[in-house]
Amino acid sequence: MRCEYCFNPVVGHLDVLTVPGVGPAHGNCHINHQFQQRVFRGVDIAALGDSELSVLEELVKTERNQRSKDNAEHMDFELF
Repeated sequence: MRCEYCFNPVVGHLDVLTVPGVGPAHGNCHINHQFQQRVFRGVDIAALGDSELSVLEELVKTERNQRSKDNAEHMDFELF
C-alpha cells in the first residue's frame, strides 16, 4: 500500500491513517496536503468570502480571549 500523497509505502510507518474518500496516507503527508489546500477540519478556508473570513477571524479571537481569561481566573495572585 502506498501513500496517496507521496506515493511511498505506508507499511511499517507508525503514523498512518485512512483518509475517507482518498485512501491510506502518512499523517504528515495528509496534514501538509490540508495546509496546501487551506482546509481545516473540513472548513475550506480558501472558499470563504471576505466577510465570512472576517467573521471567522473574530470568532477565533473571541475564543482565544475567552480561553486566556479562563486561565487567568485560576491564578492565585493578581497581576498589576
